[in-house]
This record gives sequence, C-alpha cells and structure tokens, in this order.
Amino acid sequence: MRASDGSAIGVNHHSLVPRGDSRNYLWEIDRDVGTCLLRDKGSPDHPASGLYGALVVEPPGSKSQPSLVADDAPGCQAIIADGKSAFREFVIFIHDDFNDGQNYVNYLRAAADSPYPPPPKLLAHTGDPVRLRLIHAASVEAQNHSFYVGGRRWPFDPFNVRSNRLAAISLAPGAVFDLHFFADADATEPRTYVYSSLVSDQFNGGEWGLFRVLPRKDPAVRPLP
Repeated sequence: MRASDGSAIGVNHHSLVPRGDSRNYLWEIDRDVGTCLLRDKGSPDHPASGLYGALVVEPPGSKSQPSLVADDAPGCQAIIADGKSAFREFVIFIHDDFNDGQNYVNYLRAAADSPYPPPPKLLAHTGDPVRLRLIHAASVEAQNHSFYVGGRRWPFDPFNVRSNRLAAISLAPGAVFDLHFFADADATEPRTYVYSSLVSDQFNGGEWGLFRVLPRKDPAVRPLP
C-alpha cells in the first residue's frame, strides 16, 4: 500500500472501521516478499485477543493443496507447487498473553510435560524441502522470542547462497521470518523434533510443538508432486 498502512500515527487521520462498515485495501505484489503480518491497529487490545493473520506470497504460478491426508483444504500445513518444483509449507504464529500471561502457538499452548502437545504437529516426508512461515503476532506486553526447530539450520537470506546459516532466530514483536530447510534425507523410521522458543519462561508458558519427519511412503501426509 502506498497511501496508508492503516496506522493512526503522527498527523494521519484515524483508520478505524465503524461497526457494520468495511474498507478495501489493494496490494501490488511485484516480488517474492514471503510472509507479511496482518494485524488490527485500532487498539492494542485487539491482537491480544487474537485478531491477527498473515499474507503469504507464493512463487508465481503456484497452487496450494492440503499437506495432511486428514485435511480437505490447506490450513497451516500445505503443499505449494508450480509444476516445476514443490515444497511443504508450515505457517506458525507465536503469541504472548491472550490476557492470561501464557504463550501460544496458533492459538494453542502446551503443558511443559505434555506427551501430546496441542500446537500443530508439523509433518513432512524424508527429504522434503520445507518453508516455515514464522510470525510473531505480538500483544499488549509482547516479548522478544528466540525460536528454533530441533536439528535444523537455515539461511538467514534464503535467496543468497552465501548467506550465514542459523540454528535459531530472534524475533521482536510484529516480526516475521521465513525458514527454508530440508527434512532429514535418510529417515527410514519416524523422527520427532521439538520446535519452540529457547526462552525458558516462554517454553514453560506453552510455546512449543513437534516437528516429525516420516518415511517417504508414510500415508499421513500427501507426497510432493
């Protein structure tokens, strides 16, 4: 958007949408910008209550389909393919508070000792290319987060072959980051890893889940085309 980002700051007029009214915004996307946070800036209480989302820009000509066999439509796990290549996509929101002082992943939180944490279990076949879209949705008293996925490294700039490789990424409130990596290339049995914040209070507050690499023919996920 070139005229307004919706924020009532400085001498800008307020951009609140009255109850029952609507407002249209038009985005011109001319490059692969990856993931963008969508949030309501009418009040800081709104994101704290869960009002946020994401705009994910995919490669030109690509289409999405469900990744999980149990799903009828793409959700936070999807297959993105353009006819020449494909990857498995995960969209993960991390969020503080919800007015209860806890930490969440996609509106869900896990007990520190839970064998089956409620946040999304991310599933991929061995060798799959993966893009994890990570969004710090923030809240009223949001903190910085240090996020990692067990056993993974990814380039800081996925489109630069000389980019430094990271094992964890720090995100300020409102930040987004796209993690490009591969699932294990040699998994003949399922392998399970933790994704979470490395900050102990945030982990204990519920911000963690599981990433599972499955053998190529495991029927829980659809194969990449």
